[in-house]
Amino acid sequence: MKTRTELMVMFTHHDVTVPNAYDLFEECKDLPVYDWGFKNAGVTDEETLRIINAMKAADKATFYEVVTRTKEAYKAGETTGALCKFDYMMGTKYDAELHEAMKKNGIKFSPAVGQPGSMYKGEPGVLLGTFDEIITEAKMLVAEKGVDGITIPAYRHYQDGQKLLDMLIKAIPDTPVIVAGSVDSFEKIDRLFDMGVAKFTMGSALFNKKFAPEGSFRDNLEVVANYIETKHPRA
Repeated sequence: MKTRTELMVMFTHHDVTVPNAYDLFEECKDLPVYDWGFKNAGVTDEETLRIINAMKAADKATFYEVVTRTKEAYKAGETTGALCKFDYMMGTKYDAELHEAMKKNGIKFSPAVGQPGSMYKGEPGVLLGTFDEIITEAKMLVAEKGVDGITIPAYRHYQDGQKLLDMLIKAIPDTPVIVAGSVDSFEKIDRLFDMGVAKFTMGSALFNKKFAPEGSFRDNLEVVANYIETKHPRA
C-alpha cells in the first residue's frame, strides 16, 4: 500500500530533545509540515505535555520516541502516554505491556526492529541485525502482535540500509514504515517518496544546517518543506 510520504520534524539533536523545543515549534508551526515529535531523553513530563498540547492546538500529528530501551523507561512511557495522549509512540523495542497501555490510551504503536543504537567498529548509533533477522522480526510484529507500524533507522544499518529498506517495504507492504534518522539530502528525500514509506524523521540534519548552511533551524526546515511541496505536491 503506497501512501503519501510525510516529513516528521523531530526537535532532537544527538538523540536528546533540545531545551527550546517548545519555542522552536512555535516559530515553525506555520510551515506545511503535519507530523512533529521529540524523544523522551532530555525532557520532563511537564514539558512534554506543554509541547504536545501546543502541537495539538495547531492541528498537528504528535509523535513521542522512547530511546531508552529498558523496562523502567517503558513504564515511564506508559505514564507519559496516559498523561499526554500523543498520537504515536515509536522507537522502542516491542514490549507487550507498553503496547497494551498505548492501546488503552488510543495511541498508535510503531516499535523499532533490529538492534538500534548499537556500537559497531567504534561507531555508536548503528543498526545491527542481518536482513533476514530484521525482516522476520518486522513480519512477526505485524502478524502476531498487531502493531500499527514499524520504526527503522535504516540509513544507520551496518551493511546496506537502502537494500534493507527495499526488502522491508516489500515484506510488509500494508504496514506504515517510519524511517528514523540520517535523512540529510534531497536525494534521500526523493528516494523515500518514490518508495512510499509512511514517514521519515528529520532533526539533526536541520540543527546541523545541511540544507541552508548559513541559516537557522527554521530556515533549514523551510527549505526542506518547500522542496517537498514543490517536488512532491499533495494530490
